[in-house]
Amino acid sequence: MGEIKLKPCPICGTDVYSEFKHIGSNCTTAIYDLRIKCNNSNCGLVKHHRVELDNEAFDIVLKEIKFAVDDWNQRAGEDGAEE
Repeated sequence: MGEIKLKPCPICGTDVYSEFKHIGSNCTTAIYDLRIKCNNSNCGLVKHHRVELDNEAFDIVLKEIKFAVDDWNQRAGEDGAEE
């Protein structure tokens, strides 16, 4: 897998940051929140991606992160983007 890079905010063009944090669990599943957020406090665009893991295999975590980043990086007018 190559480098995973986030595009700037689609609203204001500011750099963004991401956080991956454990938010809960049940008997067999750990639940995490991957949050991608604009650094511009006046914009504040944020996107959450919930990750549920039955076994905490690293490849599953990478797959979920890649999915969230691809979702963030998708822009209107690009193939597969909702308009």
